[in-house]
Amino acid sequence: MLSEPIGWQRKKIKEIGDVVGGGTPDRGNLAYWNGSIPWATPTDITALKTIFISRTKECISDEGLAKSSAKLHPKGTVLMTSRATIAYPAIAAVPIATNQGFQSIRCKNGISNKFIYYSLIGNRARLEKLSSGSTFAELSSSVFKEFELALPPYNEQTEISRVLSIIDACLESNDLLLNKVTDLKKALLQELFTKGIGHKEFKDSPLGRIPITWNFNILNNVIKIIDCKHITPKFVDEGYPFIRPRNVKSEGLDFSDIDHISENDFMILTDKHKPKKGDIIFSRNATFGIPSYNDTDIDFAIGQDVVVMTETDLPSKYIFFFLQSEIAKQQIMKVSTGSTFNRINLEFIRKLQVFVPPMAEQEKIINVFDSLEKRIKGIKAKIDSFIKLKQALMQDLLSGKVRVKIESQELAGVIK
Repeated sequence: MLSEPIGWQRKKIKEIGDVVGGGTPDRGNLAYWNGSIPWATPTDITALKTIFISRTKECISDEGLAKSSAKLHPKGTVLMTSRATIAYPAIAAVPIATNQGFQSIRCKNGISNKFIYYSLIGNRARLEKLSSGSTFAELSSSVFKEFELALPPYNEQTEISRVLSIIDACLESNDLLLNKVTDLKKALLQELFTKGIGHKEFKDSPLGRIPITWNFNILNNVIKIIDCKHITPKFVDEGYPFIRPRNVKSEGLDFSDIDHISENDFMILTDKHKPKKGDIIFSRNATFGIPSYNDTDIDFAIGQDVVVMTETDLPSKYIFFFLQSEIAKQQIMKVSTGSTFNRINLEFIRKLQVFVPPMAEQEKIINVFDSLEKRIKGIKAKIDSFIKLKQALMQDLLSGKVRVKIESQELAGVIK
C-alpha cells in the first residue's frame, strides 16, 4: 500500500469526475460533417504544444453529434487519448467532441482540471501498462475508472498546477519562437539562393533567373565527392561510429542510434578519405537528399547510401546551405528513383547544378545562415532545459515529495 503525504488522498478516476467516451458520425453522411463543433482525434492531441485545445482538424454538425455516440464535452473537460497513444491529455478550451479514442474526465467540484492534466502525464507509463489489444493498445473505460491518483487538497492542486503552467508557458513561447526562426531560415534559403544580396540586375540560367554577377557549375566541379565502400562490415559493441542515412540530419550528425565497427574495418572504409571536420555527409537512400555538416572531431566511417563531400573550390559550408535550398531540393526530387523508397544515384549527385556567387557574397550568405543556425540551436537548448525542469518538478510535486512553497518571483529566477 502506497503511503501518501499528510493531507493527500488516493482517489479512483471515477471518484474524481465523470468519465465519458466518444464516437464517430457516419462518414458516408455529408450532413454530419463540416459543421461548427470541434471534433478531436488523438492526432489533434499529440500535435499540441499547449495545455488547451480549441481547434481540431475536423468538425462535425449538430446532426452528426445527435446521430452518433459522440458527446459534447463542456469547456474545462480533460480529454485523454486511450487508443494507440495512451494518456496524452488536453483541456477543452471550448465545448468539444471526440472520437472513440478517448476517455475524457469531467472533473467534479474541488478537483483542479489542470492538476488532473499533469497527473495523467505523470502516470502515463502506468496507464500504458494497463492497456491491451492485439491491433493497437487501448485503455478500457472500466480499467481507467478504477485507476487511482494521489490528490492533495484543492489549494495545493491549484498551486502545483500554477507552477507547472509557468514552465509550460515558457515552452510554448519558445516553441513559437523556434517556428518563427525556422520559417525565416526557410524563406531566406529561397530568397538568397535566387536573388542574392542587394542585386538589381539578373540573367537567365538553366535553373531560372540569377544575379548577373553569378555563375553556375555542377557539384562535382566545386567540391570533391567521395562514395562509400559498397561493403557491410561486421558490427561490434564498441568501436568506431558507422554513419547510415538514419544518422544524417540537417541539424547535424546523430550519434544517438548508431552502429559501431572494428578498427580494422574502419581502416578499410576510410582508406580513400577519413571524414573530417568541415565535410558534408549526404544521404542518398531512404531519408535521401539530406546534407549534414560535420562540426565534430569524432572519427567515423560512412556506410552504404551515404557520400562524403570535402572542400575544394567552394567553401563546404556554402555548399551545405545550398543543398538545403529549394533550388537543390527540386533537382534532387526530379532525379530520385525507387518504387519502395526514393534514392538518388551518385552520378546525379555529381551533376547537381550549383549557383556560384562571388566569394565575398558566399561569405555573407554563410554568415546569415550561421547566425540563424546558432539562434535555432540556442532556442532548442532552452526548450530542452525547460523540458528537464518540468520533468523534475512533476516528479517531485505530483508525488508530494516536495510540497509547493515556490513563490512567483522565486520561480521566475529559476527559469530565466
